[in-house]
Amino acid sequence: MVSLIRMEMYKAFHNMWFIIALSILVILAVLTAINQIIDRASELLEVFSILDIKYMPYDVDSCFRNWLSLDAYSLARFFMLAAPFLCVVAYAWSLAQEEKSGYLCTALTRIDRKNYYIAKYIAVFISGGSLIAIPLIINFAILVCFLPMYMPQIVTAHYAIDIESVFGHVFYNQPLLYVIGKTIFDFLLCGLWAVCILALSTVMKNRVTLLIIPYAFLLLLKHLGTKIMIMLRASGIEQVSSFTLFDQLPSMGDYFPALWWVTCLCMLFMFIFSIVVPWAARKRDVL
Repeated sequence: MVSLIRMEMYKAFHNMWFIIALSILVILAVLTAINQIIDRASELLEVFSILDIKYMPYDVDSCFRNWLSLDAYSLARFFMLAAPFLCVVAYAWSLAQEEKSGYLCTALTRIDRKNYYIAKYIAVFISGGSLIAIPLIINFAILVCFLPMYMPQIVTAHYAIDIESVFGHVFYNQPLLYVIGKTIFDFLLCGLWAVCILALSTVMKNRVTLLIIPYAFLLLLKHLGTKIMIMLRASGIEQVSSFTLFDQLPSMGDYFPALWWVTCLCMLFMFIFSIVVPWAARKRDVL
């Protein structure tokens, strides 16, 4: 079993599509960090020249405020929009491809089907989660080299992080711990989304369909979810939450916060989905 997991991990992290997907997200993360550093430097130089001062302790210029997860600029939003698709492109399609090529039939003559799927599940989960965690870490590491680690001040109103969002209460007290915790949470979200697509590959055999339809469903869910949240808010319900992956990955949703318990429920649902679908498909094959 260990050797099988090791083999699947090697295949996941050394295939061309994983390298391409990771490269795209890392480039976006680096460009976002550079853009934030240049913008902050330009703003400070302009203020210094006008006010004739040399030090400005504004927490808005901290590395925490400009981290990719909190960045509201279009490049960062594009990163969060692309991440759910690219984490699937990396390796979630592999089961369908191996079944189509005949490799799966050959492999199952030597190994147990259950062990094979568990090894594939672990590899897809870790590779999918790594695709977002690595760029987030690189982005923050670059920002730390150029921007100060000012403690976020809630009274400045520079941050739109809701206290009820994931680790929201931690951000204003231990911002570095927040960065670590949010990176792990995003790792789990993308990893679970990737294994959901892996589960779907037990019933959907076309690789293109497998990649496009679930992503299109996410886009539709985001659009409908936003409409529903607006209607609920208009009817007088104040505590509403985004429930789509696009709003749960960043620290701040486009319109509404992603409450921590809603995010946890979504993670639980994805985990159950990734287990139940292949189990049901296996039962159908037996019958």
